[in-house]
Formats: sequence, C-alpha cells, structure tokens
Amino acid sequence: VALRKGYFDSEFNKSQLGVSLDRHQAFWDIDYNSGERYRFGPVTFEGSQIRDEYLQNLVPFKQGDYYTSQDLAELNRRLAATGWFSSVVVAPQFDKSRQTKVLPLQGVVSPRKENTVETGVGYSTDVGPRVKGTWRKPWMNSYGHSLTSSLSLSAPEQQLDFSYKVPLLKSPLEQYYLMQGGFKRTDLNDTKSDSTTLAVSRYWEMSSGWQRALNLRWSLDHFTQANVTNTTMLIYPGVSVNRTRSRGGLMPTWGDSQRYSVDYSNTMWGSDINFIVMQAQDVWIRTLYDRHRFVVRGNLGWIEADNFSKVPPDLRFFAGGDRSIRGYKYKSISPKDDDGKLMGASKLATGSLEYQYNVSGKWWGAVFVDSGEAVSDIRESNFKTGAGLGVRWQSPVGPIKLDIARPIGDKEEHGLQFYIGLGPEL
Repeated sequence: VALRKGYFDSEFNKSQLGVSLDRHQAFWDIDYNSGERYRFGPVTFEGSQIRDEYLQNLVPFKQGDYYTSQDLAELNRRLAATGWFSSVVVAPQFDKSRQTKVLPLQGVVSPRKENTVETGVGYSTDVGPRVKGTWRKPWMNSYGHSLTSSLSLSAPEQQLDFSYKVPLLKSPLEQYYLMQGGFKRTDLNDTKSDSTTLAVSRYWEMSSGWQRALNLRWSLDHFTQANVTNTTMLIYPGVSVNRTRSRGGLMPTWGDSQRYSVDYSNTMWGSDINFIVMQAQDVWIRTLYDRHRFVVRGNLGWIEADNFSKVPPDLRFFAGGDRSIRGYKYKSISPKDDDGKLMGASKLATGSLEYQYNVSGKWWGAVFVDSGEAVSDIRESNFKTGAGLGVRWQSPVGPIKLDIARPIGDKEEHGLQFYIGLGPEL
C-alpha cells in the first residue's frame, strides 16, 4: 500500500513479534516510518511522432499532485487508447527524486505502423457469406489525425466507407471531430437502393462513460421500395448520446449499452422532405451465481415525415432477424402494399428476453423469446413473436452463437429459422 501511494522511503525501524506462553497470546511491536510522500514531477516523452502538447494533455494528473500507482497506470492506458503507438511504457525516474521527493516520469513510446490492412471472411444468417477489408492509418501527421476505410461485400449489401478523425488539443482522447462518408448498395427483399452519404460530427466523451455527439449529415438516395421509386436528397442535423459498460471480457458477465438519437430534416435548408427521427436502443446483461446469464434487449423508433414515400429505406424501420425478432427472416416485418410487398415502417418497437445457462466450461445453452412490430399506424398494431433455443461458445474472439427459432401464433409464418453469428452482444 505504501508503494502504491508514493511512500518510497518508508521503512520499519522496529518490528518484533513476542509470544506469551502463559497467556497464549502474541504481541507485534512495530515502529514504522512512512517517510515523506512523493509527488508527481514533469512528464517527458521519447520516441513520439505526435506533438508533445497533445501528449501532455493526455496526462490525468497535475505536476505537484501526490503520486499514486493508479494515476500512473491510467496515463499508460490513455496513451495506448489513442491508437498512435505500438508500445507505451511510462516509468518513474527515482534517481532524480531522492532529495526533492518530486518524481519525474519518462514515457518511451514506439509509433504504430503508418498503414495497416485487415481482411476477413464471415457468415451471418441475415446477409449470408461476406467479405470485408479495412485499411487504417492510425496517424497521418503530428496532430494525431487518423483515417479508416473499409469495404464490405455480401449478396444483399455492398458498402464502401471512410472516416477521418481529428482529435482536439485540449482533450485528444475525449473530444474530436469525425468526418465520414460512404456509398451503399442494397438489394434485399423488396428494397433496392443506392445511397451516398457524408457526415461531420463533434464528439464529447464524458467521465461518466456517456458519449455525446452533434451531427450534420447529407445523403443522396435513389431507391425503389416495393413499387415506388424515388430520389431523395437530405441535409439533416442530429444529436446522439450513448454509453457502453462491461465487465468480464469478450463475453461479459455484466454490462449494458444505451444509444439514443434524434435527427431533423427541413426543406428550409434544402432537404427534399421534412422529418424527425427518434431512436432508442438498450441492451442489458447480468449474471447470477456464475452460471445464470440474462440478456435483455429493447429497440424503439419513430419517424414523423410530411411525405413518407420519399424517406430513404435506410431511415425506415424493418423488424425480423438476429438482434430483432428471431423466427422471422432479416428485415421481413413491415407494412405491405396491395401487392404484398414490404414498404417499411414509421414506428418500431421490439424486445427480447434471453436466458443462458453455463453447461460446461465455455459452453452455454440459451432459450429466448423475441417480440415486437414495425408499423406505420399504431391502430393497426400486429405484434410478432418468435421463440427458440440456442448454443453459445465463448471463443477467443468473442461469443459464437447458433440459434433456431420459429414464429409463435402467426398464421402466415410457420417455418424454422436458423441464425449463426459471431461478435459482441453489446
């Protein structure tokens, strides 16, 4: 404890253990001198390609604050979290502090490679086989700017994205601008669309774990939904808040995530339609007595638009599939036109309750029920419910799951649906 708190000169002047045989007691006589508590001195960095003022603003303490090993560990964590470095070591320089009791710190860092490329092949029941490639430049200049570009290909969806991150000097890890853009082509069920998007966002990450963002988006969509074809240009600002917490690694024993957003479009500034979109997504994970794990999910969405037929498919709501209502095909639940084709909904409400039991080691069994609806008129409410069984394997890269589910009480849908997935639950 003394070393963790910065009492590096502490010593025992006296430490004796006495035993009284008559009383059957032991006595410990201690004379402990803690010495003077050390304080943090200046922090210097060696080997960095990033400007020193950005690194100094990552230091979570002030010069002159009392030393704690927790603060030192937090500095190492914050430097690593930037993604700029392949290795980070910040250590005290004791040889320069014995007289003054002010402890300088020296950080030795190694720049991460300027370019990294990742490729992967996967499969999910929702979109089938898919291939993804990602190119990253974790740092582009001495200001710590970074670039990420990715290409994802599957039969129903092909998407090209990029994002450019600009950290702010006053708080490089918690505050930044993010510029994003991309092109997405979709041919799924009764949806065919080509969507081009650009966005600028300002992010704040709070000490409470919440992240806030102000967004300004532009999009151009050419689409056919059911039997209606449209081209829509939108400019819409928005706000979002989200938080993710977890304990227990890639398959958390405890955790939750909340995401809330509001977007607004108006013809006043050039958009083709007026609308407001509100969305809320929540996931909760709790484990009881090590073997009993509960996963609860909820999604809500609402669109008010003066011309819903011009709302792009990516902003409309569809239910069904993994992480929605299992027992139904991916995005197969929404209002239909007279020809029975999916039109997309303006209102969404889905929920899921899942119980998992640790059968043995890294293997879990699961039973679940999902329910919800995607409608445009709440007076025509038609909740869909699916239930099923599953298996979870706690792999080194995250939980791998296999589910089988079927609709409950649906006269039109009777078949079984299988779901295979890999990835985080939060």
